Amino acid sequence: GVAALGGLGKNEKEMPLVLVVNHRSDVDALEIFHVRSNDESDYTLVHEKSVLHPLLFNVNDCVFVDRNNVYCTNWRSNPTGSLMDAIEVYGQMPWNNVVHCNLETSGCEVVAEGIRMANGIEISKDGLNVFVVATMDKAVLVYARNNKDNSLDKVASIPTNALCDNLVWDGEGTTYLTFLDDSCVYWRLISHIALYKQLF
Repeated sequence: GVAALGGLGKNEKEMPLVLVVNHRSDVDALEIFHVRSNDESDYTLVHEKSVLHPLLFNVNDCVFVDRNNVYCTNWRSNPTGSLMDAIEVYGQMPWNNVVHCNLETSGCEVVAEGIRMANGIEISKDGLNVFVVATMDKAVLVYARNNKDNSLDKVASIPTNALCDNLVWDGEGTTYLTFLDDSCVYWRLISHIALYKQLF
């Protein structure tokens, strides 16, 4: 997973950040980079830090809340290739979670669990809702976000009728979701939480 925050401004405190999920040979890590502008057309990624935590076990995707806070999905809870991993995947067990991490302190906590293969993750433009692809549930889970403590409360589950992967905002409030079928196609997701409440 990869996430980005910010535009290409001149103020160093507002320089864009890039967050990359790194599946190291020994452990998963979040790699934080800032984008340095050398001139109007030349940009360089500069590594700032690595975030490691026991809760970042099998990270799939991540999304920025702000410069210090991110959410990440763990899409498997057992070592890949192990017997328990096979049981989890083929049994479609709800053993996955969403983790909130503070990038300043490298502290992390589980904020949502009981997900069957937590995959892509996005946050609404206003920061009030978090969307998580639950691949084996064939659904997008919608969470209300508490902006004081970053906790999540599930408010809706939108069926997709497909094994979905990632989702992305287009910048205008529409979310596009990829899923695996005979080909990779896009599914439009309604982005306003009030419409979800009308549907359920």
